[in-house]
Amino acid sequence: MEKRYLTILGSTGSVGQASLEAYTSLNATASGGPFRLFALIARENSELLWQQILQYQPCYAILTKSERAEDLQARLKGYRDEKPDTQVLAGLESAVWACQTEAVSIVIAAASGHDTFPAMLAAIKSGKKILLANKESLIFGGEWLQQIFAQSTASIVPIDSEHNAIFQCLSSDLQVKVGRGVDLCKFGVEKVGLLATGGPFWGYSTEQLKRVTPEKACQHPVWRMGKKISVDCATLMNKALEYMEMVYLFGLPERAIEVQLHREAGIHGWVQYCDGHRLLHSSSPDMSLGVAYGISYPLRSASRPVGAVQKASWQDADNKMCLEPLCKEKVLALRLASYALKAGFWSPIVLNAANAWAVEAFLQKKIGFLSILELCERALDEFGRFNYPCDSLETKTKLDALTRRYCVKQLNLGKLA
Repeated sequence: MEKRYLTILGSTGSVGQASLEAYTSLNATASGGPFRLFALIARENSELLWQQILQYQPCYAILTKSERAEDLQARLKGYRDEKPDTQVLAGLESAVWACQTEAVSIVIAAASGHDTFPAMLAAIKSGKKILLANKESLIFGGEWLQQIFAQSTASIVPIDSEHNAIFQCLSSDLQVKVGRGVDLCKFGVEKVGLLATGGPFWGYSTEQLKRVTPEKACQHPVWRMGKKISVDCATLMNKALEYMEMVYLFGLPERAIEVQLHREAGIHGWVQYCDGHRLLHSSSPDMSLGVAYGISYPLRSASRPVGAVQKASWQDADNKMCLEPLCKEKVLALRLASYALKAGFWSPIVLNAANAWAVEAFLQKKIGFLSILELCERALDEFGRFNYPCDSLETKTKLDALTRRYCVKQLNLGKLA
């Protein structure tokens, strides 16, 4: 059996670890399965990457933060037991190579933020199958990335639960249009449902939100996730970013996206067609299921990820069908996302960058919980008047840096509580 090689961008994060669970389950056969890990890529978590080298023995392990790679190389050289047949590389250029090399057929974009955007871009231009969990990179790339993708032979399978749910509710002839800027409403899709649990603080008063700590914000009631996305869920900015991702992935106008509150997380999304039929997607709330689907796509594998929650029964599903309308005008994060989409040009990148900076500042206890969205709103007001295109990687990177400098200035001026 010919092996298919995978590269995982962000293997030490929560999505990366779920991807490795899915990979293990799909390869759980006597012959070792059809897949092989080509490269595991992380930013700086050398300790966890070392454990992954020992357990999974990829062809390459790459740390994009070069100084951390030297420690990993020394550790591998001095390892006394049977050494893994893994080569340690360093730098973003190595990550780009591992995503575009001819040997690799699948790239899992699991890293948060857009630091690895050049590597994902290389994978698209090289015609890989992209398993996308990185909404920040998609928003960072915007319409410019859509145009590049439309001109490539790459395919995209979203593995975030909400977007994966929508993808699975589409027919195969619509799935191949995803990510290419094609409005699916022109092909029979009338409306899609973007579902939100509401995060850990749904229903909290302003006074209660003022007292929210990073520790509390990182405790999601349903999903196991990294710190950044957990805080995004707490502010509902994660849903706002997913809302923007819906537009970029499925080419949908905002009027075709219905945001609903679904606290139980038994359903992950739905698609309503022009003939009145509505398809809903339901599964256990486990990221590894979506990854396994993406790796196997367009086939389905009977192998279940080893860490996945047990299958939900139909009786359980019946008890988890409560969907409530969620007015985006009453949710600040969604309102900011809608504004950024309508304004276009600089605004989506500014919102993305300001939120990333603010979440990190909150986790370091430099600003309060409510200041996260306050800073995002200020940044949009500051830069929203600039209405010329960001149609190159250089321009986008400069705008991201400019936004972050603005955030630092706001903090230094004492304008954030």
